[in-house]
Amino acid sequence: MKGWTRRPGDRPTELARAALELCAERGVQATRVADVAERAGVTVGTVYRYFADKEALIDAALQLTPRPRAHPDRASARPGTALPQLADAIRRWARFFRDDGARSVRVALSDPRRGSTGMAGAGDAVRELSAILRDGAERGDVRSDLAADAAAQVIVSAIAANAVFAAPESGATAPDERAVEVIVALITRGLRADGPSWRA
Repeated sequence: MKGWTRRPGDRPTELARAALELCAERGVQATRVADVAERAGVTVGTVYRYFADKEALIDAALQLTPRPRAHPDRASARPGTALPQLADAIRRWARFFRDDGARSVRVALSDPRRGSTGMAGAGDAVRELSAILRDGAERGDVRSDLAADAAAQVIVSAIAANAVFAAPESGATAPDERAVEVIVALITRGLRADGPSWRA
C-alpha cells in the first residue's frame, strides 16, 4: 500500500481517482475493489464504507474528469460563423479527450455495458456541437438535411477514437494534432450548406 496522507473527507475522491487510474490501465473487468484499495493505501472495508459496490465506485471515478466549458461566443448569430465555431469546438474537445478525458474514454471502451455514456464529457460535447450545428443550419451556414445530434455524435466518436488510438500507451509517440486537423477539415467541408449532397 502507498500509505497516502489524507483527510477522511478526501477519501471518496482518492478512492475514485485510484479506480479511474486502474480501470484506465487494466480495464474495468480486470480491476478489483481490492486493487483499488491497495492503490489508495486503504483496506477493502474502507472502500465499501464510501461506495456500495464496484459500479458506484466506477461511476464516481468517471465523474472526476473536469469538462471544458462551452464558449459563450457560440451564440453569435452572424452568418458565416458556424463552421469556424464548430472547428474551434472540435479542437477544444479533441484536446480534452486527448488529455483530461483520455482515461474516461479508455474506461468506457473497456466496459461494454457503459459504452459512450461512461465517457466523461461525451454528452456535453454532443450537446455543444449539436447546438452549433442547429444554429448554423438555421442561419444557412450548415447543411440542414442532416440531423444535428447524429452529426455531433459522429464527430465526438471520431475525436474520442483519435485520442485513444493516438495515445502514447497504444505505441504511438504522441497524440497527432494532424489527425485532429484532418477531422476538422473533413467535417467542416462536408457540412457546408453550399457543399454537395451525398444523398441519391
